[in-house]
Amino acid sequence: RYEEIDKAISMLNESLKSRWTALGYAKQDTCITADTDFKQSLRFRNFSGGLHFDFGKGTLSMLVKTTNDEQARNVDTLSGGEKSFSQISLLLATWRPMRSRIIALDEFDVFMDQVNRTIGTKLIMSKLSVETRTQTIIITPQDIGKIANFNDPGIRIHKMRDPQRQSNSNFYSQ
Repeated sequence: RYEEIDKAISMLNESLKSRWTALGYAKQDTCITADTDFKQSLRFRNFSGGLHFDFGKGTLSMLVKTTNDEQARNVDTLSGGEKSFSQISLLLATWRPMRSRIIALDEFDVFMDQVNRTIGTKLIMSKLSVETRTQTIIITPQDIGKIANFNDPGIRIHKMRDPQRQSNSNFYSQ
């Protein structure tokens, strides 16, 4: 009986070791995929940089080199538009290894100026339009059709009617 239990424990330990090894490979593959996709998105705007994963500290750092920089720097030091673009690039890079069937963005562009809104929207639509196994939903108060100027048959834009506003001034006078 002891030998059977000892054999079972040994098999479990071997299984656990192989699972830890597989997890290490999966983490490494996920990080490489995300970093590669992030770099590809940055090139959309002639930026460069990369993602730095520190598993010991449990951190992720984005380093970005803009066209005006001599070396890559932390995303926190970028201008608002550059930071927004880098964050969109990170979001797209992390979605890629997740392989989600449905992706949704809600008002990602409300704090962007028109130039950065156009660049960010074009990046999102160009990257996600080739994902044939993923449905992407973008909710925005902007007219995204005019912003991105896309004529892809796989992209459908549904525009909702503007809300009917009514005055509530009578409510307070009662």
